[in-house]
Amino acid sequence: MPAPPLNILTTQRGEVVVVKLDGIVDASTIDALRRILEPLCLQPGARIVVDGSLLSYINSLGFGIFFKLSQVCREQQGRLILAGLQEKLLIVFKILGLEKLLAFAPTCEEAVATLSGSGGS
Repeated sequence: MPAPPLNILTTQRGEVVVVKLDGIVDASTIDALRRILEPLCLQPGARIVVDGSLLSYINSLGFGIFFKLSQVCREQQGRLILAGLQEKLLIVFKILGLEKLLAFAPTCEEAVATLSGSGGS
């Protein structure tokens, strides 16, 4: 049985770009995710919310790409926040020690509000 696809929807909310992910992040979908997120993260001062409320699975490649792209955003004086992740995914971020290196928000709305009021810092 083939892996479920990753649907990616990008919308603009003021100065914040919201990237909503629906499906799984694994070897079969990582390139599509990278093609969308990397150019956004390379924009100086980018404010990006990754809405993962509909993600059901992230493999090690996915955890790595989120970490890498968060660093890219910071290098460009921008910010990336992962929002709405299921508890089972948050636990893996914590086990990997990434909860201290990435920004998280309980909901997409809270993440957008944080970035809208922060000036991207």
